[in-house]
Amino acid sequence: MAVNQQLIFRRYQLQINVTDQARFAAEGQYNMTTSLVTGPGTLAMYATHTDQVGTHNVIFELYRDPASYQIHTNSPQFKRYGQLAQTVVTKKSIDELHLQHIVSPPAGLMVSGTNTNQVLSLDFTIAPELNTQFETDLASQIAVRKQQLALYTATFVDQTTHWLILLTYLNQHDLANYSDQWLIWLKTYTECIIKTVLDVDTMVMQPDLSD
Repeated sequence: MAVNQQLIFRRYQLQINVTDQARFAAEGQYNMTTSLVTGPGTLAMYATHTDQVGTHNVIFELYRDPASYQIHTNSPQFKRYGQLAQTVVTKKSIDELHLQHIVSPPAGLMVSGTNTNQVLSLDFTIAPELNTQFETDLASQIAVRKQQLALYTATFVDQTTHWLILLTYLNQHDLANYSDQWLIWLKTYTECIIKTVLDVDTMVMQPDLSD
């Protein structure tokens, strides 16, 4: 898949109450797994949480273009999910991202329910004078580091030196064993890295997304 300006990539951070977690996760699962099948322009969706009880949810969504996003927002499964979210989400923030790289399994992904997958989110800013060299080195790192199940890199829209890297691992063991290689390399560019481990509720990706 060619990475281009038409892609829509977003991060949503949604706070809910613990009493709403089970039905919120279930409705999110239905929305995402259905959308993967019925909406080919819905390229990837992650539903994750950062805390043990699942009240702080982090959602990532990737669409082929604005038309694909509109198709999704008009779909029955999204409307169901949206109606529930309006009643249970107590706090929300949205980040617009510019996708730079994507690496995924050729067959795509369909993960939901009980699973061991974890995502490592790395959020950091590169000094402007180092950003061009960082971009070159990042492409080289992606080429040689194959241990993760999937990978995204992105910059925040209108902040070309503010980066987000998402590393998806099969389990906690793989994350612990392989993520340090990324952190050691990143620290040659910046010491200020916000590292967040995300537990996966649902994770879907269309096939053949790697750039």
